[in-house]
Amino acid sequence: MLPGQLWLLRGRPNSAAAAALRHVPGAYLRRPRSRCASGGVLSDRGSALELSQKLQRMRNKPGAKGADCTALCDVLARKVKSEIATFSAMDVALLAQALAELRQKHTVLLDTLATHVLRGMAVYDAPKLSLIANSFARMGYLQRPMMDAIANHLSQRSNELSALDITVLVYAYGELLYHPQSNLLEVCAERLKECYLEVGASNISNILNSYSRLSECNPAVFHCLSRAVAHTRPETFEAKDISLIMNSYAKCMVRKSQTMHLLGDYLVDRVHELSPRNLCNVVHAFSWLTCYNVPLFHNLVQRVSCEDLSGYKLYELGVLCHNLAKLKSGGPTVYGAMFGELARRPADAWEPKAVAQVLDALRRRAGVVRHDALLELLFYRFFNKLETFPVHPLTQAAWCLVELDALDLAEQLPPHPEPPTPEDAGNTSQGFPSGREAMRRVFERMQELDAKEPLTPTQRGHVQQLIRAYRYRYELDFGLLPPKALGAPERSLFGERGEVVLQSPVRCIHFLGAGTWRKDLIMEMLIIGSGTFRTTADLDFFKAIPFTKCVPALYDDGSIGDEEAKKLKAFTDVGDDESMTRARWTSAKFVRHQLRIVLDNAFNPDAEPEDNKTEEALVVAHDDFFLMIRPALGTMSRTDAMAILKRSAVVVVGNKHVTYRLPSEQAIPADRIRWNKSDIILDSSKPTLQNYKQGGPPPLDYDQHTAWESAWLQEAMRVGDVQRQAERQQADRETREAQMHSIPFVKMEADE
Repeated sequence: MLPGQLWLLRGRPNSAAAAALRHVPGAYLRRPRSRCASGGVLSDRGSALELSQKLQRMRNKPGAKGADCTALCDVLARKVKSEIATFSAMDVALLAQALAELRQKHTVLLDTLATHVLRGMAVYDAPKLSLIANSFARMGYLQRPMMDAIANHLSQRSNELSALDITVLVYAYGELLYHPQSNLLEVCAERLKECYLEVGASNISNILNSYSRLSECNPAVFHCLSRAVAHTRPETFEAKDISLIMNSYAKCMVRKSQTMHLLGDYLVDRVHELSPRNLCNVVHAFSWLTCYNVPLFHNLVQRVSCEDLSGYKLYELGVLCHNLAKLKSGGPTVYGAMFGELARRPADAWEPKAVAQVLDALRRRAGVVRHDALLELLFYRFFNKLETFPVHPLTQAAWCLVELDALDLAEQLPPHPEPPTPEDAGNTSQGFPSGREAMRRVFERMQELDAKEPLTPTQRGHVQQLIRAYRYRYELDFGLLPPKALGAPERSLFGERGEVVLQSPVRCIHFLGAGTWRKDLIMEMLIIGSGTFRTTADLDFFKAIPFTKCVPALYDDGSIGDEEAKKLKAFTDVGDDESMTRARWTSAKFVRHQLRIVLDNAFNPDAEPEDNKTEEALVVAHDDFFLMIRPALGTMSRTDAMAILKRSAVVVVGNKHVTYRLPSEQAIPADRIRWNKSDIILDSSKPTLQNYKQGGPPPLDYDQHTAWESAWLQEAMRVGDVQRQAERQQADRETREAQMHSIPFVKMEADE
């Protein structure tokens, strides 16, 4: 045996081994004793349970050093493996809590405790399991088998969970960003409905923050905890708790304006208690949820304009000024202070997201304050580090520079290392060559990103918006760009010379529906290529937006019954030269023959007539159809409802039938089509749709289907032209033969 080598003997040693051990120095056979940080020797005498209690007592000693705790944990880890059976559930929970408070992430010891929990799960109650999971999370140690077992065990014993247990438990999974395999989070949400009044102020923020970090935007949690906020005394909330609650609503896009205003009132006189990060969370939450609290933001703006902003981190200042600009809050004083502080930050400290946010704030408040030094700093930071910008900051920052007319700053940029091509060598003296060169670099960066990973439809929309803005402001430079800057036309990211490309003409016809599409509208969308869709859940959001025949308006998932009847009449009347609806600050204008769609999920399935499988059953009486759509109409009078039915085609997609009614001012019956699918999308089409949403490559038979669609569309237009021409001639003949020919026509509503 070599010096320093130990033999592990099991059972009774034989004579040869015993003789060998006599010649080994005794120091090699004794177990080494751990030394503490102060130089003394830490004794390992005592059982594992006694050492565990000693470790727990060290939590209350302010002079306890980390080295002493680490040494004790090493000794305890060796003993606890063989003596873990002597530990009770309470001992394991207290030891895990002590390790978390002493910040001792000893993986061997933690794995041993997890094994004890997995083997004896039945003897652990809900508070102990919640405490153990919380302790592991505070140390940042994810023990997946134990966390899944705890979630599965407690989801079956939800009646034992108290409000405090739920707080401690969901915090653990939120801190580890780990979704349990069972339905624990849903079970906790249901349990909170019964005990939400027992949740304290700080626990409300912890629960909501944990759910939002896991992207579990369960409406039941936010609904019951909103009621808990209303029942909790304002003075029990800390300022940071209020900011966490607001930030959780913003992350999950839960629009509870009354709760936001209530929390804002709690903060009005406590703005000075907010840390810079908390203040940014508050402003971001109000901006993201489009809410506003006048007294609160008055105090917030006053604080920002008066305090020393050097204590703010760069990303905090970027978020603050960007969201204040989105809310149009503050004047030259506060923005001058923020922009001045941002201009003093070094160029190397700027990240792509911060560059895009501050540029957007400069664009939004250009009429209030202009800071040329900051704009120049961001311009050079953007183009000097262009290769580090991902898609969204790249498009947003470039668009803001175009809108701010800042491309003339490119004259001081260093020349691009690539020499100019022969195509653009002769155009250097026209337009703004330096600005054109800068935008060419932006477009080439876009093509590099698209080549690595195809852009999603949303990202393509942002790129197209950038192209339109650049072409509008710098039309000469846009025309002088070399073709390769925008890519090959047949596979260009931006379309033919920057126009929007509609890949599927048939999709447009599906949206337009029977009897509402026209040849001039479809040809305008296909040839001009500037088609897009604008959608909203509130008609007010269409205010001050110029519509054309190739820009459809979708009123999606709004409350039809709560809207004024005159607004809906104007929105659904596609025959007027220009329809107008008065919005909150201005009016929304819609042009003639523009596609407008109203989508609502409310209908009465019980009013749908029974189907006896005959042809007569495919016709639905007017009264039955009116009862089917009555939930969507709300308290609207029958006269107003008939005036809307006169102007629009209505389609109801039910469980077994698709019922449709064409526009008419008369009480005509509706027709329906049988179907047996539970999903409106064919199973064979779902992979294609998923690939499209993820921005994947087109199918192999894409060109073949596109050619078929084009031929089908041309034939449909030809047949439609023949029918409309005959109808127009017949209408003209009847008009000339009428006795009241040339008398002005007065438009009347139904039953008026």
